[in-house]
Amino acid sequence: MVILVQGTFTNQGVITADGDRGSGASRGGGGGIIVIASRTRIVNSGTINARGGKSTDVLGAAGSGGGGGGGIVHLLAPVITAGTIDVSGGPPGTVESGVTSATHTAGAGGGGSGGNGGEGGSVPAGNPTNPAQGEPGSPGLALTDLVDPTSLF
Repeated sequence: MVILVQGTFTNQGVITADGDRGSGASRGGGGGIIVIASRTRIVNSGTINARGGKSTDVLGAAGSGGGGGGGIVHLLAPVITAGTIDVSGGPPGTVESGVTSATHTAGAGGGGSGGNGGEGGSVPAGNPTNPAQGEPGSPGLALTDLVDPTSLF
């Protein structure tokens, strides 16, 4: 998402570009990218989110997927009040252990963005009825540059 503003940009609400939630033993999606540029000023008195998505909980003999990596928020203006920006990585899903099944599946790794996606959970060879939980995604990037972004317009 790109927002280019000639004058002052003021956010008093919530701007969100979160990663999608996984399904089955799949991963969470990486957070999105938000770029806001103003020729004069950015005032964020609300919240800007680009969080990684959560992997779904697994109810079978599968390792859960990894959480998605946090996204990127980039603010460019001569004057910036950054306010609340959340680019956290997504959590992995939980795993039900002790399930007996003929099929065992490892979880997928989380999607990356500004942060890396978490590793998917494994299915141990010696104990396939106790699959492992995936890892959370790592945080993304919250960037502020005090510049005149006129060249972007």
